[in-house]
Order: sequence, then C-alpha cells, then structure tokens
Amino acid sequence: MPRSAEHICEFAGGLSESAGPLQTADAQAAAADERASANGNGAGPASAVAERPRTPAEERQGFPSISGSGGVDEYEGIQMQASQRTSGLLVRVRNMVKHFNTSKGVFKAVQGVDVDIEPSSICALLGPSGSGKTTLLRLIAGLEGVTDGRIYFDDLDATDLAVQDRQVGMVFQSYALFNHKTVAENVMFGLEVRKLDVDRRKRVEDLLELVQLTGLGDRYPRQLSGGQRQRVALARALASNPKLLLLDEPFGALDAVVRKQLRAGLKEIVQTVGVTTIIVTHDQEEAFDLADKVVIFNRGFIEQIGSPTEIIRRPATPFVMKFVGDTNDVPAASLLVRRSRFLTSKSRVMFRPSDIQLFTEFVESVDGHLVTGATVSERANLGWTVRYTLRFDDDVEVEYSVTREQADGRLGLDIGQRIYLYVKPEAMMGFEPEDIDSAPIL
Repeated sequence: MPRSAEHICEFAGGLSESAGPLQTADAQAAAADERASANGNGAGPASAVAERPRTPAEERQGFPSISGSGGVDEYEGIQMQASQRTSGLLVRVRNMVKHFNTSKGVFKAVQGVDVDIEPSSICALLGPSGSGKTTLLRLIAGLEGVTDGRIYFDDLDATDLAVQDRQVGMVFQSYALFNHKTVAENVMFGLEVRKLDVDRRKRVEDLLELVQLTGLGDRYPRQLSGGQRQRVALARALASNPKLLLLDEPFGALDAVVRKQLRAGLKEIVQTVGVTTIIVTHDQEEAFDLADKVVIFNRGFIEQIGSPTEIIRRPATPFVMKFVGDTNDVPAASLLVRRSRFLTSKSRVMFRPSDIQLFTEFVESVDGHLVTGATVSERANLGWTVRYTLRFDDDVEVEYSVTREQADGRLGLDIGQRIYLYVKPEAMMGFEPEDIDSAPIL
C-alpha cells in the first residue's frame, strides 16, 4: 500500500471518532469564505470525496497525475482496507420544492423532487441551465432554505440543520481557495477550524501525496495551474473528512484534456475514501464517466433516474432522448416513418443516427418493413468523423455519421449518390415540441 494512502486510512478513522456528530470545517467555512471573497481576500469552502468498495479490476487501475504542463505521470493506484474506509451517508430527498420570488413572478426551481442517493456512491445531477440541479445541490448543502419537502441523512432529518452542522464538503467551479494562504495552509485550514487532535503537518503531507501535489505545499494558488488548484480543493475536503461531498461544476473552468484527466483522478479518490458524492454538471460525458447513478433534470422536475447505461439505452421521455446523445427529428407523416410502419399519435418522431441501417444497393425491405430511398445532399468532414445529410423524396432530411475509416472504405458516400435507409420501429419515439421544452417555468 502506498505510504500516503496508509496514513490517510489511519487519520480517517481518527477523524471519524474525534469529530462531532455532524460537523465539518468545509461547511463552517462556507459562509466565511463568501464574506472573504466579497472583501477581496479570496476564500471558499473545500471538498471531500467517496465511493463504493472497489472491484479487483479497479484495484489494479492507476491514478493519473496531471502535471503543470498537462502531462500524465504513472501512479500505482490507491489501496485501502475496507475496514478503514469512511462510511458515506444515505441521502434521501422527499417531495422537495423550492420557489424563488422574482420581478417576473415565482420561479419554480425545484418541483416535488424525490431521489435516493446510496451510501458511498457517485450521483450526477444532469440537465440544461435553469433545470434545478444546482438548486437541489444547494438545498442538500443547507445553502438554501426549502419551500417544502424534507432531506434525510441516513435516519436524521437534516432539512433544518445549519450548513455547518451537516458534515458536508463542497467544491465549486471557482475552487474557492484562500489566495493569501499556501497550498499546505489551504489544506490545513479544515483541521485548524475543527481543532482535531492529529498530526496536522503529516496529514497535509499525506493528502498532497495522495492528490499528486507533493513538493508544492509552499506555493500559492496563483502559482498553480487550474488542474492543480482543483486538486488542492479536493485535498482540503479530504482533510475535514466529511460524510458527503458536493461538487458544483468542478471542472467547468478547465480545458477538455485536463477535465478528462482530473475525472480519472477524482473517481479513483472517491472510490478509495468511500464518501457519498453528488456532482452537478451539464457535461454528459462527465456525468456518464463518473456516476453510478444519473438524475436527469428539466424545468424543476426529474425526467429520469438510472445508471448511465439505462439512461443511454432506454430513455424514459422524449426530453431525455433529445438531451442525451444525437437524434434525428422528422414529421410523423414522413416517408421514412410510414414505410417503417411506426405508429404514433404525436406529430413528430425522433431516432438516433446510430439506429439507421444504410444500404448502397437497392433493398426492398428489412424484417418485413419497407426500405426508404434517399439521396446524399451534403458531406461534412469533422476530423475523425464524417457527417452526411440524407434527403428523402419528400424533402425530409436526416443526418448520418461514420468514422473517418468507414468513410474511406465501404461507407464512403458521394454527394448525389442514391442510398436506401431503414430504421426499426422500436428505435423511434413520437413526441410533441412541448415535450422537449427546457425553458424554466415562471
């Protein structure tokens, strides 16, 4: 076992015993951080992390370290005995309602939401802007008061608990680090606020080693890259040992390459420590990569709850199907829909481009359903993929994408070429335009 992980295990046990029943430095610091930021001092809450027991395959995985130059260093992986892991909270939200009074009327941010988040799991709240996901996160943190409904941490009704009493760690897109403190002082802040009787300097060293920032303890946040600052925030959260970690768009300010590298690191740390984690994001790839459970929000309601695979393969509503992944949208009376024998009372039909079966030679039917002829009208080169626009004889158009390798081979199509398409009825979904509306409700 790497030395840092071993010591962190020992400290985690000590922190759990010495801390009060529901108390974290991160939560205590939240209000003070906001005041300090307003005064120009730079401050903010911290964060913690967690997840389910690791499989043997996960134990063998390495944790990528992001260097300041964007490179990735090899790491053995973090190992921790099950008996030394933090026990995450079971979070239950019941009939949650949150309304805001605005100049235009009452903004219904969250409307009757029910969700369970299992202990030591990662749950992603996913949805468009204004859908209610960040509001729910703030309600769970205690940063907003509820209009109606209850929040439970295990068997404790936490609805009316003050933010400092919720044993919650928080990480925000802005990192919320103290700019006048060094990296080590930022990480140590949680230990100082809680007055924990541990070897603080050793604890900080171990945490910095865990997040691959060894040797950077004397630097200030302004001297670090964005990815490094984000890892300082994670280390500070681990120091306070909360039972619940809340992440609000934690990678939103980073470029795509660094975001991907940090996701791998975050997932490894969360799985190691064992803390229940909720992450708010609008990035679908991020949600599906990190989460055990994904909650899709729209207009204050939950559209679907499920694993990433369930969400992708079995969308429950037209909004989910439209929001998650690419779709083609055609009239229900179009040639393609009628020849595929898909019956719906809705005016529109959607399906995924990946569900198109394409033939370059004439085919009469597939599985008893008629094939529909079309003409290639456009070709767009998009790097590693090529996207074709296909126009049917009724002037309805759909898009069809292939890899560059496929486009250079048998699926290379020419503009003006006649081709034949089939989409199985089971892959189609009828809808009305209002079914996919994501405008906030006032």
